[in-house]
Amino acid sequence: MLQFYFLSILLNCLAGLTLIFNSYSEKAQDSLKNVPEFFTNNTFKLIIGILCCFTALIKLLSSFPGAVPIIGDLLPSVAGLLGGISLLIDYYKHTSRSDSSMNPKFELLFIQNKKYIGIICILSAILHFLFPRVIIL
Repeated sequence: MLQFYFLSILLNCLAGLTLIFNSYSEKAQDSLKNVPEFFTNNTFKLIIGILCCFTALIKLLSSFPGAVPIIGDLLPSVAGLLGGISLLIDYYKHTSRSDSSMNPKFELLFIQNKKYIGIICILSAILHFLFPRVIIL
């Protein structure tokens, strides 16, 4: 469906920008003045994370007419799932009152490498926008 196509592009771009800005703002607290305020807002991260995961799951289940079902939107769906999960884990980590630790593999993949997940989300959104009917994109 065309609506989920545009939602996928928009949410992958927003998730990617949010992950990239958050990774830089955590390393250098002085650069927070250059980052738009809503990218560091926890509520924004939660909403974009939920919408990104939902859209990615719907994109996996539906595709354009004549396209190969699962493979047709594989890259944007995987990027959306990675970005959404990373935003949700980041939200949980910043708002959790308990001092619970998570699996080190999850932390390495979704928290420490969130800048790279953000780059993957933005690249997949650009490629999906430029080549909408290409298999795998």
